[in-house]
Amino acid sequence: MRAVLIVSLVLATGIANAATPQPITRATPRAGFGTRQNSVEFSQCLLDTVRPTYPATRVEQTKNGLLITVASAAQVAAIVAVGDYMEGNGAAVTVRSPGARQPEKDPVYKAALGCA
Repeated sequence: MRAVLIVSLVLATGIANAATPQPITRATPRAGFGTRQNSVEFSQCLLDTVRPTYPATRVEQTKNGLLITVASAAQVAAIVAVGDYMEGNGAAVTVRSPGARQPEKDPVYKAALGCA
């Protein structure tokens, strides 16, 4: 009986943790690629693409480029960093999201890649 109780507690904890969205931190997986657009053009495309699903998405200027926080009203889905190349011929894009371990399945990564 004790073993059944322990197993059920372990399973319940695992299910609760799986359902709880994890915050995006420096340890969150990331994936990246390059684009021929500059950071402003890329960010505008990404905003137009993700805003219907993630209405709280915002763009911030940083010293290294743009930081796009893709978010719904309840949670942050991804953070996208975009920095122009020194020559001005394109930009480097890094997507940090829980789905970045398998970027082909991550909706934000797919949207970002579609804008490249």
